[in-house]
Amino acid sequence: MKRRLVVLLLRPSFLAAFMCGSAGSQSLTIPLPLSLPFRIDSARVVARDLALARPTDVALGPDGAVYVVDFGNTRVYKLSSDGKMLWQFGHAGDGPGEFRLPTRLAVGSDNSVLVWDAASEQVTRVDSTGGFVGRQFLHVDFATVDNILGLAGGRWLFTGVSHAPEASSRAMHILDDSLRHVSSFGSLPISRNRYALDAWGAGIATLTPSGSILFVRRLPYEVTEFRANGTPISSFSSDIGRGLSADDGVEVTRNGTQTIKTLKSTVLPGRATRLPTGQYWGGHYEGQAAKWDVFSSAGKLLESVPVPEPVSYFVGYDRLRGILWFRGTIDDEPVLLRARVTLR
Repeated sequence: MKRRLVVLLLRPSFLAAFMCGSAGSQSLTIPLPLSLPFRIDSARVVARDLALARPTDVALGPDGAVYVVDFGNTRVYKLSSDGKMLWQFGHAGDGPGEFRLPTRLAVGSDNSVLVWDAASEQVTRVDSTGGFVGRQFLHVDFATVDNILGLAGGRWLFTGVSHAPEASSRAMHILDDSLRHVSSFGSLPISRNRYALDAWGAGIATLTPSGSILFVRRLPYEVTEFRANGTPISSFSSDIGRGLSADDGVEVTRNGTQTIKTLKSTVLPGRATRLPTGQYWGGHYEGQAAKWDVFSSAGKLLESVPVPEPVSYFVGYDRLRGILWFRGTIDDEPVLLRARVTLR
């Protein structure tokens, strides 16, 4: 079985104050610097009663629903926009509707779900009601899948490192509804060692409200906006981690015929989103410290601040409802956090 590296970004770094709440939904206060371009009006913990084990990906659907893939429980959950569980799917195994190591998921324009299993290297389709549709191998070989997005017209965007000749030199890959390769675009991180790049990954993509793709490259720390067909629109680079490459993030050693890849402490950029103010909000690891980064519309770094506990990862921004979703940790348990925000 091929080795897979799952990277979780944005670990907590300072304490939040808690108030009483129910077992499944707990209110909390998350202190934020006044310099950030938004304030949190209210926040609460949701889905704590799901007893999540190791959630590795969370996605927002077109209707505001939240989808979670938890490889610790080998299961996918769908929650409503207010955090109530609607359905769950999957369990451990090798049969239809079963998973070995589910690590990535995406929601299509029709609210169907695509789940990537890093162990079996197959994707499972689930319909909008949580019913099993099918399972298949991709027509493109991947060493690493960093994230997946559902695009218009039934297409899918995979970010990651591929070994397929038609995709090996690019970071993002559009597949059609039958999961055949359509096109690839976007620059891979700088690396002299392909084994290191395989473990490090390419970067994280998000969709803007207009349907363009915002891609954060993993060293250099670079944010590029693309049209849905892969044509670049704009790009800027951050001085954070300047001069570093994927080779600085992964140590590659050989033990006979086995290649061992070990993640080292370095700068690791995460996902970014463009706020309605025109500013960009993202984040990165710097060693063990997690930071939120705010960039101007022109790409100038305005602020880089520690991520507040209990937040551990930014999931997405529901613009219609003014909700920010995060992954977090409370009492060593992974949880989801739902925060109503106002832009400054």
